[in-house]
Amino acid sequence: MISAEYRDIDKRKIAISDNELSARLGRRCTHTDPELYRVLEALLQIAEPRYGATRVKISHTDSGAIDLGFASVESASLAKNLADSTEAFVFVVTLGAEVDRLLARLSKTSRAEAFIFDAVASALAEAACDVAEDEIKGDAVCRPRFSPGYADFSIEHQGALLDFLGAPVHLGVCVGDGGIMSPMKTVSAVMGVKA
Repeated sequence: MISAEYRDIDKRKIAISDNELSARLGRRCTHTDPELYRVLEALLQIAEPRYGATRVKISHTDSGAIDLGFASVESASLAKNLADSTEAFVFVVTLGAEVDRLLARLSKTSRAEAFIFDAVASALAEAACDVAEDEIKGDAVCRPRFSPGYADFSIEHQGALLDFLGAPVHLGVCVGDGGIMSPMKTVSAVMGVKA
C-alpha cells in the first residue's frame, strides 16, 4: 500500500481562468460577468475541494510501456511527456459530491442553468487542480500534468489510479462505466518530475 497525502484546498487560492471558462461556455466571457460570478460564488459555497497525491518512481520498459506503480501503461504520448522523468506525482483532485447533487437538481429544472453551472464547475475543477498541482510539486520542476483519457493514455487506467491513491476511501472518488469518475468534477493525473 502506498502512502498518499490528502489535503483540503483553500478556496481563497482558487483563481478560475477566463480562457478556460470561455472554452467551456463556447463564448468569450470573464468570471466577473455578473451572472457567471453568481454561479461561481454559489459553487464555491458548496464545493469541498480536496486532493490526494503521492510521489512514485517510474520506469520505462524496452517495449515502450511506462511502469507508474499503479499500472504498466502503453502510451506513446505519455512516454514522450515523461521521457526525462524517473519519478512522478500521481494525484486526484475533486470538488466533492455536493456539486454533483446541485448539477443533478438543475438538470431537472433548467437545462440552460444546468449548462452554465456545469461549465463553471468544470473550469473551477481545473482551477482547483492548478492549486493542488502547485502544492504537490513544491520546489520540484515538473512536466505538464497528463490525465487518463487524454491522447492515447487509456481511460481504462482511471480505476487503478484511484485505487492506488485510496481515493474511494479517503476522497469518496470512484470510477464507473467508461472510466467516468464520481463525483464528476474530479481530475486525476500523472505529473512527471524532471530529472
